[in-house]
Amino acid sequence: MPADPSPTADAVHAAFARLRESRYTGSDDGGLATVTVDGDGLVQELEFGTAVQRKDTEAISAAVLAAVDAAEKSRTDALLELAERFPAPPRETGHE
Repeated sequence: MPADPSPTADAVHAAFARLRESRYTGSDDGGLATVTVDGDGLVQELEFGTAVQRKDTEAISAAVLAAVDAAEKSRTDALLELAERFPAPPRETGHE
């Protein structure tokens, strides 16, 4: 009898634990800000490029928000990749 190809609960749990322990980094297009978020999407690091000294607060704020968005996209992409590796089993509706 062939082995069951479906992942075990332990394998899924371990994969999600690795995802939550990972860090995800993103930067704005201009390289003014770089943000790192954790697996829960919380900002862990914020770094500014040297050009930030010549920018006004509105430009810096926009750069930080863009960097957060980029880091969050990286985290979301990792989550989607994991969801593709471990798809949910079909639900039984009980209506046949």
